[in-house]
Amino acid sequence: MFFKSTKRLNRKKISEYFDPEYYLQSNKDVREHGANPLEHYFVAGQKEDRAPNRWFFPEFYRSSNPDLEKEDDLFLHYLLHGWKEKRLPNPFATPSLYDEVTDLDGIKAYFTEEKMASLKKEQQKRAEHEKRKTEKEAKRLKQKEKEAGIIQKYFDPEYYLEVNKDVKEKGMDPLHHYLNSGGKEEYRIPNRWFAPAFYLNNNPGLKKAGVDPFLHYLLHGWKEKRLPNPFATPSLYDEVTDLDGIKAYFTEEKMASLKKEQQKRAEHEKRKTEKEAKRLKQKEKEAGIIQKYFDPEYYLEVNKDVKEKGMDPLHHYLNSGGKEEHRIPNRWFAPAFYLNNNPGLKKAGIDPFLHYLLHGWKEKRLPNPLVDISLYERASTLDEIDAYLTEERLDALRERKENEMGYVSSIYDLNGETCIEGWAITGSEEKATVDIFVNGTLYQTVVAETFQDILKEHAVGNGEYGFTVKLPKSLLKKQHNSIQVKSKFTGKDLINSPQIYP
Repeated sequence: MFFKSTKRLNRKKISEYFDPEYYLQSNKDVREHGANPLEHYFVAGQKEDRAPNRWFFPEFYRSSNPDLEKEDDLFLHYLLHGWKEKRLPNPFATPSLYDEVTDLDGIKAYFTEEKMASLKKEQQKRAEHEKRKTEKEAKRLKQKEKEAGIIQKYFDPEYYLEVNKDVKEKGMDPLHHYLNSGGKEEYRIPNRWFAPAFYLNNNPGLKKAGVDPFLHYLLHGWKEKRLPNPFATPSLYDEVTDLDGIKAYFTEEKMASLKKEQQKRAEHEKRKTEKEAKRLKQKEKEAGIIQKYFDPEYYLEVNKDVKEKGMDPLHHYLNSGGKEEHRIPNRWFAPAFYLNNNPGLKKAGIDPFLHYLLHGWKEKRLPNPLVDISLYERASTLDEIDAYLTEERLDALRERKENEMGYVSSIYDLNGETCIEGWAITGSEEKATVDIFVNGTLYQTVVAETFQDILKEHAVGNGEYGFTVKLPKSLLKKQHNSIQVKSKFTGKDLINSPQIYP
């Protein structure tokens, strides 16, 4: 009697949450035979694990609850116990179900057709995500396996243990240690020819990315001609074309040889750096000497282009004005005159002013055409020279020079022509120009720039201020002809001019 009563109650419980329409819709055979869906479920459906409604899946419920493997009526179990134990009724439900509902009616109301469709969609997304995740992980593991194979091929386990005493002392497998942690520690060297720290320093982007430098070299670096160690040079890739070639190239002997060469290069660079430092120090010293005797105001006065461009006069002189352009640095030094008097300096490309400040004054070379050797009787140091050659003194010397412009040394006949010889000099750096007059008529204008031994012997500059003019006999028609030589600069007659010839 009790059993029948319980069975009746159970049937009533099931019928309360049974969905006949869904049952017929999802069970074509029941529908075609015109059977009562609820009766069919009680007689056969529950034993065949047919779903009684859209939200309870017997097969899922059994597979996810191994303790119910021998349970006959799974739906009844869920209605009586499962929901209270927070067991899931279908594969689309999640544990959060029981945060939203508190009884069977709530569960029934929760699993609407729309909700089931939504849960199925979410579950499908999760399944696809898991699939992609699994595929990605499989791909990653396959790639790791491939990378491990590449590393193993060029990894030197004996060398690794030799340079990593801690790994050796712990009895660890060298390759396993490298693959799991050593590769990420830049001080762990995988073989004798790859230097991780050097590689990362030369390729800082890899360090930020946390990439195993050795693996990067094996996969990409060698193709990009990156250097594997500080002793290798770009010529490595002219000699080898693949990783096997690189491995064979870096023998123990080769590494020793490369280290020696690198040491030589380092010593050479050190000497080069020291030499450059010495040169810069010397340049600084020279700039200081030039600055002391350089006249910036005068420089801007005679170099309008520098002034118009707003350039620093000393900076301009040190960079181009002195050595390259031979511009006048102050009122008492004439670069062109100094170079003409000392032609060897011009060929050597030396700044004439700097040469004079360092050597010329000690060698009693003349700084301009207005002074003579007596300068060094009046001044024995650069400071004294600078103080002696004031603007007033230079003007006085210039005036004296202009009054002693030149000399007609001889007039003579040679091979049917009359020759006039002499010399002329101006008070500036330019060559002197003279006008030749015959019987009061200008015959020729010449530049006094011919070298004459006699001039050098008599200390007339460097001997390059001479001139020779040839007059045809036809020009000298008179018995006594007036020959006159004048300075183009002053308009005055040279010494020993005019003359009557013959």
